[in-house]
Amino acid sequence: MWPLVGIGIVILLWLCNFTFGAKLQKQYYFNLTNSVPIGIYKVVPGSTVGIGEYVVFDLPDRIANQIEGRSWYDRNIPLIKRVEGLPGDQFEIRNYGFFINDSYIGPVFQADTAGLPLPQDHGVHTVRPGRFLPVAADIPNSFDGRYYGDVATSQIRAIVKPIWVLKEGF
Repeated sequence: MWPLVGIGIVILLWLCNFTFGAKLQKQYYFNLTNSVPIGIYKVVPGSTVGIGEYVVFDLPDRIANQIEGRSWYDRNIPLIKRVEGLPGDQFEIRNYGFFINDSYIGPVFQADTAGLPLPQDHGVHTVRPGRFLPVAADIPNSFDGRYYGDVATSQIRAIVKPIWVLKEGF
């Protein structure tokens, strides 16, 4: 029953989008990917970026250009990820694994599901001032900071919190 209620909410918000337009779009984001729980996320105005926060952001152009045209990426749709690193935190790729502050987060793959190479930057790196490290730690094949490193906070569109999510997906 709850999935039907959630789908009803999504449809209602989608219909309201035609009435309220840009105002609604600035308050809610819908996630249909597996990088974070599928669901509806509400913008939290005035929030500061912190570990564990969900952020909606655009990939830097240098990375977006490298993966343009892949079936799993649409440059017009921002990403939603959790913040797992802030300035001063260290991250690295070691033995095909991704580590933050020397704690294992998950695997690093050489190629995506279509066999196309993924960007990699081996070695130890430190999250720089004015930047954050977006990671979907629960999703082993997520395209996140393990492939593109830290991102400027100026790329963030919003800090969001889930208001309704599906645990199992569609």
